[in-house]
Amino acid sequence: MNRTTLAGLGAVAATLVAVGVAAPAQAADRTISLTGPAGNLHSTLSWDDSVDTLCLTLRSTAAGAYADADMRLTDGSHAHHLRVTRSNPRDCTGNLAIPEDRAAQMLLTGGANTFHKSTGWVGFYT
Repeated sequence: MNRTTLAGLGAVAATLVAVGVAAPAQAADRTISLTGPAGNLHSTLSWDDSVDTLCLTLRSTAAGAYADADMRLTDGSHAHHLRVTRSNPRDCTGNLAIPEDRAAQMLLTGGANTFHKSTGWVGFYT
């Protein structure tokens, strides 16, 4: 074999090794919770990375209970909003087809007749 052929084979081998050792995408499930004034669980917001689905569940039975959730990639794209109330205590998105391994944020806000509270923006990876 001549030098050009060997150099070409070496480049192909290096590419195959680099592809072979690249880390696979990791599941990045994430759940955040909001508690009421007495420390009881008010609501939960969950990201299921295997199906790119966001679910919001209201756990409180207090009068006027509600929860809102926002999710977005940190570049501001793929923003989604969910809202639940006592009459509709669970809401989930379908598959959002979000790009893998991107920095994202979610926010859970909730309350009832006597309080209003927020988790603030919480970071996670899609």
